[in-house]
Amino acid sequence: MNATFAERLAHLRAQKGLTQRELGAAAGVAWSMISKYEAGKSMPRLKVLMRLGEALGVSVEELQGAESGRPSVELYEGFSSRLLELRCRKKISLRLLSKRTGIETSVLTEFELGDLSPSTDDLYNLADALGVSVSELAGQKDEAETVRIKLSFEESPDEPVTFAVTPESYQSLIEAAEKFKLTPGEVLARLIESAAGAASDPGNASEGALNLLDSMKLQ
Repeated sequence: MNATFAERLAHLRAQKGLTQRELGAAAGVAWSMISKYEAGKSMPRLKVLMRLGEALGVSVEELQGAESGRPSVELYEGFSSRLLELRCRKKISLRLLSKRTGIETSVLTEFELGDLSPSTDDLYNLADALGVSVSELAGQKDEAETVRIKLSFEESPDEPVTFAVTPESYQSLIEAAEKFKLTPGEVLARLIESAAGAASDPGNASEGALNLLDSMKLQ
């Protein structure tokens, strides 16, 4: 994917008669990153991809070189949040969503982190698997993307785990931290400990811990 994107970006930039610096200035991206994109050494996040498409006068899909026989859909910012929120609301695991759509779990993870933009076919397949309209998943206006949370563990401090949460969930985490005079990390650690304890010993778990564990169950 990177090689195809790199070639198309360089080609479209040349068609516009822009230098890497000029494209970077128009899209609000450092020219050094444009150089990396065109060398296939890096891939822009969805928000940057949208700005590049706007600067070049093309759609995100055209910039990626994707082709589809389905009608194109305008993709608004916030796709990562909408995908994660819908998946959690439907209680569908990444594994099941991958099975239903044929999209690898690693790619779905990158969608939810906001690192990759879906193709038209991806959007249709995801909407069908989630039981929603394509327009609901693509959005009606620009919204906030997911928030990244990185956890590191004493056993493997050099291998942190990064996952995404919706802006609403992150705000709830901040509010809980303020209420109990804890850091967001401490609140998150206690939630994890509570859920883990309920999973290993449900007979001695509190009702709140059991409810938390039940809310986390996915298909």
